[in-house]
Amino acid sequence: MQDSELFARLLEIAPRSSNSEEFLKALQSELVSFFNADVVMAKPGQNPASQFYEYLANTKSPYLDNSLSNYSSFSELVNYYNSGYKSCLSIPVVVDGKVALIVSLLSKKENAFSEEDVKNAEKFCTFSGYIFSSKAERERSIELAQLFDAVFDNQLPQAVVKDNGQIVRTNKAFLEAFGKVQKEAEGQLLGSFFSLPKEKLDEGAVEALAKNGDFFSVIISRIRPTLLHVTALNVTYAKRLEAIADAMGGAEKEFYMLLDPQLAILWCSSNASRLVGLSPDALLGKKLNVFAKDLSPCTAFPCQQTVNFDFGNGVSATLRLVIQKSLVGYVCIASDSSFEKYANNIRSYLQRLSDATSDGILSIDSMGYVASANKQFERLTGYSGEELKGSLLSNLYADEDSLKTFNTAIDLANEREIVDNLFVNFKTKSSEALPCEQAMLRLVDEHNKTAGYLVVVKELATKRLIEKLEEDLERAEKQASNYKSESDLKTQFIYNISHDLKTPLTNINGFAKLLSEGYFGELNPEQKEHLGIIISEADRLMQLIQQMLDVAKLTSGRIKLDLQKVNIADLSDNPSIKSLAEVAQKKGLAFEWIVDYNVPEIIADPNRLIQVLVNLLSNAIKFTEHGGIKVHALRKGKNVRIEVIDTGIGISKEDKAKLFRKFSQLHKGLVKQEGSGTGLGLVIAKEIVNLHGGKIGVVSELGKGSTFWFTIPIYGPKSKSKAS
Repeated sequence: MQDSELFARLLEIAPRSSNSEEFLKALQSELVSFFNADVVMAKPGQNPASQFYEYLANTKSPYLDNSLSNYSSFSELVNYYNSGYKSCLSIPVVVDGKVALIVSLLSKKENAFSEEDVKNAEKFCTFSGYIFSSKAERERSIELAQLFDAVFDNQLPQAVVKDNGQIVRTNKAFLEAFGKVQKEAEGQLLGSFFSLPKEKLDEGAVEALAKNGDFFSVIISRIRPTLLHVTALNVTYAKRLEAIADAMGGAEKEFYMLLDPQLAILWCSSNASRLVGLSPDALLGKKLNVFAKDLSPCTAFPCQQTVNFDFGNGVSATLRLVIQKSLVGYVCIASDSSFEKYANNIRSYLQRLSDATSDGILSIDSMGYVASANKQFERLTGYSGEELKGSLLSNLYADEDSLKTFNTAIDLANEREIVDNLFVNFKTKSSEALPCEQAMLRLVDEHNKTAGYLVVVKELATKRLIEKLEEDLERAEKQASNYKSESDLKTQFIYNISHDLKTPLTNINGFAKLLSEGYFGELNPEQKEHLGIIISEADRLMQLIQQMLDVAKLTSGRIKLDLQKVNIADLSDNPSIKSLAEVAQKKGLAFEWIVDYNVPEIIADPNRLIQVLVNLLSNAIKFTEHGGIKVHALRKGKNVRIEVIDTGIGISKEDKAKLFRKFSQLHKGLVKQEGSGTGLGLVIAKEIVNLHGGKIGVVSELGKGSTFWFTIPIYGPKSKSKAS
């Protein structure tokens, strides 16, 4: 077909495709027709999904393989071969120096694509890439515009302007505030709406008088080098409040703020500088909770709380806030907190902290009588607060040594202010000895005389138990780390050995088959029989090595999933499944493939699902002599459950416990020797199912057949992987 015909057809399908996804579908259909391919796949080139796609993205050159095999260095091509394809032509489509598309043409014939096909396909796909990129870019632009509109269109007047003040765009609230329509506002200078101090705008907040006579607080922030975002807050009402506040004579110990619903300061009375050391202009537009990290949400109004403010640059204050709801948000009165109220709050916080700690805390007066005890000390000793209050602390020690330690602690605390690491035994209410570590702090009055003592008690029995548990945990973590390192080392060793064995074994198998076919001379029947045994055993050994490699890759995380939509019913047409169905029928077994009506398509790796099913079906056929094999797919909530049901010999309870372990097989007495396997098939199946986020198991009874089942989430694993 001539180039002109290809491009003419492309120009026909491009305008009929409403989006990039429809265009890709149409492109695939046309490529199948033009190049006699069986399947064409076109995928976006960003974030290559496999090593093969990554190779194409790096080389930016077409890749042609007219003789696919199971020994390709790319797993993607091996998957194509296993799916029945013999030829592959893959083209990375480069647009503006980046790979926009990767197009793969697959054929079930060998030597399906010529060098002329490569050139034509490359030209056709390159032109298609520009169309695809254009459509994709337009879709992204529309999404960004919709997102911008959703964020921009709220109740506050807002505009986007150039740095010279020219309006680019406004929201509805801005137009309503000034009685304008969009066409009247766009292109105008912001100064035509406000009396701004400068023609060239700067970031920050300024106060401006609007042409309609209202006062606005105009907050300006830069969103791009040449674009600014403007929010206009009507503070006319706040100005009136300010006049009222100033008329009240200007209080010295409080100032007033008007807050929006997000606690941004819309207006602040002029006397704020006397309490916080900052001018009102420095506070406008800032959120109250940015300065006051410990500001608590108000659940009832008026809301009162004492809050610590940090304005930066060493400016801080402790203020008493009274917050009330208003029409525009909140009205806040901030006043200087008195020392007495502050001290009461501190006492309250200390008492709550004392009750929350895991240590027992007592305060005693200068004569040794208990003034108060926290909840933890009550729990440790069994005495209530009322029983402890007014009692001598010396009466609570369990032995003479502890009492001597207490008296010594009093003397040391009077000298050093604080003494710790004292070991004593307290007497509980049930007369049991309670081993503790004690610390003591001397409390003084305003004349630096002893007013009493603060005693902190840490229970040692619990402490020792915690330390032991921590030691056990550390030891277990270290042991687990050693096990993991050893397991990783074993996995890598198995992978390396298996990989190194595969090449010489391939050579042995190849030369043996050449001998058997008479390539090096005719063989007699006995020689052919013995050579057949060699080939059979080499094939079995190759299967074992391949399974060991699969296990090593799966357990080490080297294998990822190529997730796509999968129809369970269609899997029955896979060549591997059809081959197993024929084996079962030749053995005299019935073979059924049943998919319930409500089973949807799932997100999974079809090649890996085939691998699981082949393992389960091979075992079912191997261990079933009479009856049949049935594959049943049904929906279970958010999962699809697939069951492989046989009427074979069944599995004992003892053998079921070992089924999914590496190299585990059924008890030798249950099967013929030729029925034995590698013991890795079920391990591989389990790892693949786990990788999908599903589960696998078996229901079986000796002599009554088995049902091996596994589940796959309909919408794929939570953390979706792709082939790499």
